[in-house]
Amino acid sequence: QDVAHFDSTFSQFDNKIATEFIDGTTQNPLVVGFNDTTNSDKRIFASDGNSTMRAFADSPSLFAATCADLFARMLDTVPSNVQLTDVLTPLPVKPSSVALILDGDNIQLSGQVRLWNTTEDSSRVVRMLWHDHHGDIGNATLGFTGTSSSTGGKYTAAWYAFNASNSDSAISLDAAAGVKSLSFVVNDQLEDQNGVGFAIQDGFMFSKTSCRIQSPFTGRFDVAVRNGVNPTRVYLEEISTDDTQKVTVTEIDIISPPTSAVFGDSAYYALWSINLTDPTTVYSIGAEIGGVKYSTTDEHLFIEFPLC
Repeated sequence: QDVAHFDSTFSQFDNKIATEFIDGTTQNPLVVGFNDTTNSDKRIFASDGNSTMRAFADSPSLFAATCADLFARMLDTVPSNVQLTDVLTPLPVKPSSVALILDGDNIQLSGQVRLWNTTEDSSRVVRMLWHDHHGDIGNATLGFTGTSSSTGGKYTAAWYAFNASNSDSAISLDAAAGVKSLSFVVNDQLEDQNGVGFAIQDGFMFSKTSCRIQSPFTGRFDVAVRNGVNPTRVYLEEISTDDTQKVTVTEIDIISPPTSAVFGDSAYYALWSINLTDPTTVYSIGAEIGGVKYSTTDEHLFIEFPLC
């Protein structure tokens, strides 16, 4: 590991930097560094006889509150010549974790919708409308799955799954018709971003024809590409982080299939396939269409695939 950390719990926010300084176990490089000239934290921490650091060590809540105040003062201070935007207001209704999976001549649509600054209400009725490539509109009643909060409980959101009967299941759509956009109706109030709706790309997606082989232990990852989409590239995305939590996305190109190939169970999608050898690596899917890169939100690892 080539990164120096300031306390032993560097992946979480706590007052260890203070407790370890007070009890003499700190490895903070600005306290116990070889060159005492550069030990700036040591001088600052001890400048008042350790009283501030001792107070932080004794009270995690005091440490958190002080840090929150200082962070806010730093972040809220900008140069006088900086033009700030208007306050960004969260969308009152927003779909989340939307995923499409090709299953023969059907598309399995899953996900949930978030109602912002809203509490649970058993009388509330939430419906989803989907617009397809044929100009038709489908609809389904969504099921309440729970609430979440943010900003220390200042805001609460209510969540509804796309399938009312089972939050882990999906809505089955006709693959020929596909899906172009979503909108929602909350207690008879249409929520569609003033007519724009919420765009959904069904040009490429994970295919349930993906499978694994026991010997040698490999997986075949199938990506379904809608006929007529013609992507420049289709690739898998492998996301990893280093010791500093920096995110790196590695793109693994999938070779396009021959035009004469047989494309599984669907007449509306072609299958782009790639063989994998690492059963524990998680992949999402990306594609470049018309010079624009798109990515799916769902992730897969081939150890979960059925046998070929």
